[in-house]
Amino acid sequence: MGKMMKETMTTLKESGIRVTSQRLAIIEYLSNTVNHPSAYQIYSSIKKHFPNLSIATVYNNLRFLVKKGAIKELYVNGSSWYDYNTSDHYHLVCQSCGKIEDMDYPLFYEIEDFAEDFYGYIIQTHSLQLYGLCKACQK
Repeated sequence: MGKMMKETMTTLKESGIRVTSQRLAIIEYLSNTVNHPSAYQIYSSIKKHFPNLSIATVYNNLRFLVKKGAIKELYVNGSSWYDYNTSDHYHLVCQSCGKIEDMDYPLFYEIEDFAEDFYGYIIQTHSLQLYGLCKACQK
């Protein structure tokens, strides 16, 4: 087990999350991909290590990990996609192939301030997805 996984296990335990082999496999898979996979993609990838694994177990673990803040769930084009990067950040979404990429850009906190001042909300977080065509689909 690599240093990153040991740190992840420690972080999960400190957050009060019971570390199971399936949860660890999900976190490990997400931490090693720059893609934002669906539950089914995660299931397909880790199933070889857990022959009795069901898709329902993967969904339940993903829901639990999202609720605990260990991973992030993105809602794009009516589907859920999962991200290991739980910090606030933005995404680029290709409307042709469906690829989702992280966009490194300063966060727009002034939008949160405006919503709080003008509408009286207490803003906890915000997200932004930009839709277009990736380089590969432009060809």
